[in-house]
Amino acid sequence: MLRRLALLVLTLLLAAGSAAAAPGRLNDLDDPHLGRSIRAGAADPGRLWLLGESGRIVLFDRQRGRERVLDGPYQDLLRDGPRLWALQRGEAGEAARIVELTGGTDRVTPPLPGAPTRLFLTPEGPGVLTTEVVAVPGHDGWRLTRPDDRLGDRWTAPRGGPSALLAQRGRLLVGFNHGEWGGGLRAIDLATGAVSRVEDRGGSDPCGGLLNAACLPVTGAIPDPGQAGCALVSGGLAHMGLQIGRVLRVCGDHITLVYSAPVPADPRLALPGATWPFSGLAPLGDGWIASSGDQRLFIASGGTVENRPMPALHDWAGLKIADADPRFIVVMQACCWGRADDPRNFAVLVVPVL
Repeated sequence: MLRRLALLVLTLLLAAGSAAAAPGRLNDLDDPHLGRSIRAGAADPGRLWLLGESGRIVLFDRQRGRERVLDGPYQDLLRDGPRLWALQRGEAGEAARIVELTGGTDRVTPPLPGAPTRLFLTPEGPGVLTTEVVAVPGHDGWRLTRPDDRLGDRWTAPRGGPSALLAQRGRLLVGFNHGEWGGGLRAIDLATGAVSRVEDRGGSDPCGGLLNAACLPVTGAIPDPGQAGCALVSGGLAHMGLQIGRVLRVCGDHITLVYSAPVPADPRLALPGATWPFSGLAPLGDGWIASSGDQRLFIASGGTVENRPMPALHDWAGLKIADADPRFIVVMQACCWGRADDPRNFAVLVVPVL
C-alpha cells in the first residue's frame, strides 16, 4: 500500500511538472452548428449524422460534406437497424417527439413527467427515459414507470444524466459516468420501478471487483452479440496515474470479464497494473469496437480482439475524422491539450457505418 501511495505521489509530481511546461488547453471544437462538442453520431455508406451539444443535428453527405442542419433541439440519437431515431426535446410535462431521420413516420409520446434525456430500443420501437419516468411503447399505448429512489443517490445522475442505456427483458440497464467519482450500473425493473445496483465488488479494497460503482465509470452498453439476453458494458477511469479499463459481460446479476489490455509500463504515465481505460463501446458486425481516448482502438471479431493505435485524423468538412476503414468513422468529439497543429488528449467518437 505504501509503495502504491509513493508511486501515486511521484506520478502527481511528474504530471504537475509536465503540465507546467505544456502549451495549455486548446479551445473546444466551437463548431458553428454543433457547438463545443459532439454528443452522438450515426453513419451509413453515404451519410453521417452528428448531434452536437448545441442540440442541432448536422447531416453530412460523405462525398460532398455538410448537407443540412436540423435545429431541434435534439437530445439523443438511436440506431435501429436501417432506421435512425432522434429525440426532440420539449419542456418538462410535454409530449416528446421521436423523429425518424431516415424517412418514415415520427412518433409522439404522451405528456411525460420530467425532461427527456435518452432513447432506448424496445421490440415496439424507441422508448424514452426522462428525469422522472421510463416510457415504454406498446400495442395498447405507452406505459410509464417511475423508478424508486431507494439507493440514496439520484438515478438520473449529475453531469448530464446516464452515460449508457440498454433495454433488456423486464428491465432497463442504466450506466453512469461520474469521472473520478465512479458511476457504475443500475437496473430499473420496468414492472415495479425498483432500482438495484448491478455490481461486482471485491473484498476489503474500496475499489475492488470488476464493476464497482464507487470507482468505475460506465462508458457504454450494447447487446452481447455472443450471448443472447446478456449485455456488454465498458468502463474506464483515468485519473492521477490510475488507469482502469474493462469490457464486461452482464447476464442478469452475473458479471464476468470479457477483455482488458495492459498499458505499457511507464511510471510517468500510469501506475503498475494499469489497463487501457475504455471511453466508448459500440457494436461492429459480429463483435464490438471500443476506444481509449485518443490513443487506441480495440476491435473484437470472431473471438479475438485487435489492439491498434488510433488512426491519424484529417480535416474534413470542418471536422477532424479518420475514415479509411469502411466499417467505422472516428470523429474528434471534444478538444483538448497540446498545440493547435498537434492536439493531444482529445476525445473521440467512434461511429459504426451500417
